[in-house]
Amino acid sequence: MTLSLAQRVTLANKPLGFNALVVERTSRCNARCAICYQGSSPQGKVQKGKKSANDAKDLSPELIRRALLEGSRLDSLNKRFHLAGGEAFLDAELCLELFAYAQSLGYYDITTTTNGFWAKSPDKARILTRRMREAGVTNIELSTDHWHAPFVQPTTINNCLRACLEAGISVNLRLLATHEHTHAATLATLDPYLLNHTTRITCGPVFAVGRATEQLSTEEFFRRGAEGRCFAVLNLAIVPNGNVFPCCAGMDHTDGLLFGNIAEQHLAEIVHNINHSPLFRVVSYAGVSRFLQPLQHLGYPMKTSEEYGNMCDLCSTIFSNRQMVADLSRYNSQLEAEQVRMAIEYLQQSSAA
Repeated sequence: MTLSLAQRVTLANKPLGFNALVVERTSRCNARCAICYQGSSPQGKVQKGKKSANDAKDLSPELIRRALLEGSRLDSLNKRFHLAGGEAFLDAELCLELFAYAQSLGYYDITTTTNGFWAKSPDKARILTRRMREAGVTNIELSTDHWHAPFVQPTTINNCLRACLEAGISVNLRLLATHEHTHAATLATLDPYLLNHTTRITCGPVFAVGRATEQLSTEEFFRRGAEGRCFAVLNLAIVPNGNVFPCCAGMDHTDGLLFGNIAEQHLAEIVHNINHSPLFRVVSYAGVSRFLQPLQHLGYPMKTSEEYGNMCDLCSTIFSNRQMVADLSRYNSQLEAEQVRMAIEYLQQSSAA
């Protein structure tokens, strides 16, 4: 964590901003995809064949409404509300109610993630998407790929795409791939006309996070390296047990560095805790790869930066290990104290001269 004292001062005073309030309403899902970073299943969050002891399957509607209200008053939060799961549409009526409430609070960009299972019938898909649009939904992120296909057929995805097109809802079609299972193979199963009228298609790699680490071989993953900083893509994410994180890409399902729980604290207080976390400020503004050298120094057998899938892969690895986080915190505090001492000595010597 080779940061100068000047860099530390800059990191400590630069405010964090969040692109959206993301609510992961439930850990339950009708699917149990082999690549799910959350470990979702019909029974809730399941990792390594066991249900998580700390998992709450559903975040209460009352807490979600409170988070929406408090979020609408935060200057550091863009007025975007994103509802996710698991599969949030296991309770479609609640989703519609939450969308409408967010709209009434002034959220101008209301979005959701779904696997589209509810579009098995074209007529039902049209009815639901029309109601979604009336409730303020502007965009859906529709997940499909080789691992979703056994649970949600391509014909259902086509129904969803068509219904969204008719309702005026933008679609971000999200595809994941490995060396063995490509984006092109998934796209070939869908209607070309509907693909041509899809607002956006996001193609990404499967990362070695969550259930994918249990069910896929290491050779299948793409390796892009852990370099990079995430300050521009932060989201304020609330997971089903109420914990709040500055990220919804892996850190939100760790427990090594906690900032607060929406059932116990106000959102503004939790945002304050995030802003004043020295470790997260390094992750956000300097990059999580900064931790590799200190962790190696502390005796942890870390891989090189290039061997990680991306920065989220490394972030999830670190913050899933409580002991690693505790050791990093002590190391960071000691290093900062030493840098301050050296700065004071330098100033004293300069004054004496």
